Amino acid sequence: MSAITPNQFVCPECNQSIAVNDTMKRTLLDAGCVVCGASIQPADINDTADSVPD
Repeated sequence: MSAITPNQFVCPECNQSIAVNDTMKRTLLDAGCVVCGASIQPADINDTADSVPD
């Protein structure tokens, strides 16, 4: 089983930063920020796999 690499979400309104898995990523895109309710765009969630060294 491979490790799950989280995505990093940063809210464009309140700047809250949260590591999220793929399920939570989809929920954020549908429902918005869990802290302030701001609308979320895919660009607000970065795949941290891109920043993990090989």
